[in-house]
Amino acid sequence: MYVNRVIAVDEVKGFIRYLERPDGAAEVRYCEVSMKDCFGLSYLHKFFSIPFLQMQQEMLLQQLQENRLQMQLTKDELAYNTDSVDFNYQMYVSVLMELSKRSDLLVSYELATLHFTSLHFTYLILFIFKGYFSWG
Repeated sequence: MYVNRVIAVDEVKGFIRYLERPDGAAEVRYCEVSMKDCFGLSYLHKFFSIPFLQMQQEMLLQQLQENRLQMQLTKDELAYNTDSVDFNYQMYVSVLMELSKRSDLLVSYELATLHFTSLHFTYLILFIFKGYFSWG
């Protein structure tokens, strides 16, 4: 088969060795592949997976950067929000005390919520019941 070659192997390897490529440019490689007996197809397959792996690496680095940003934002929020009801127990207790003083509003709200919830529960039971027994 070597008789049919038009370009010598040393010529190709020399061309690749002295090829001036900018940083980050696509990689140039040489391999021998035969479609007649499938020689070198494994190498070719692995070579074609390089662009996918590069893209995957870029995406993972981007996700890592996003993760770092989210982590820093969370740390900043924990550091600076100490004077809110969610992070200060004294403020939380004072809000609860204020709410207990307005218990008449709280009780009426709970009753309204209970009625609303029981109404939805009734509709849910009817829906389930109708699903098991066909009425027409």
